[in-house]
Amino acid sequence: MKPVRYRSMRKTCYVITMTLPAVFYAVAVLILVFIYNGNDNAEVICVLVAVYRDQFDSIWGISSTLINFATICLYLILDRTVVKGRTTIKNLELLQTLRIIMLFLGMGHFASLGVFAVTKFLNISEMAMFYMRCYGGILINISVACNWLFYYWRSTEYRNEFKRQLRKFTCLKNSVTFSLSDGAHTTIHQQSFMEAVPRILRI
Repeated sequence: MKPVRYRSMRKTCYVITMTLPAVFYAVAVLILVFIYNGNDNAEVICVLVAVYRDQFDSIWGISSTLINFATICLYLILDRTVVKGRTTIKNLELLQTLRIIMLFLGMGHFASLGVFAVTKFLNISEMAMFYMRCYGGILINISVACNWLFYYWRSTEYRNEFKRQLRKFTCLKNSVTFSLSDGAHTTIHQQSFMEAVPRILRI
């Protein structure tokens, strides 16, 4: 029930609890990379997982698949727990949003892992394999990048907080200028701009 208790938990405790597993995993992967590929002098630009070679390449693929399965199982347990127990309308709305996000994330991750698995069985050059995995990784990036869009769409609380944070930008305190397609300009003052944000993001 941790994901739906963020309103009642202390922020420090919540952030630490949610981030520690990811930190441990990142440190473990870093150590294993040095163990298995410490003597590899290959230069890598942008694609971080390109340093995973030989035996560790398979280890990373299997561990990523297991983590994805574990994440889905945990959210299924959370789903059943919330549905059977007494909960607030806000928590049910949050749960519905998490369902959509997890479905989208799961599709992106498993599609990318599917591309990764296919490259293991194809008799292709190392360069072709590299590019296939790069394009496969785009699916994960898209699914992750859309998180905030889902929250903005589903959560009134998230929308209000987004607007509150947006007001902190110095350049938006008084007015904001948009460039139109015909070269004209229009100035929207702060109040009307904040009212226009939802319409702009829906375009």
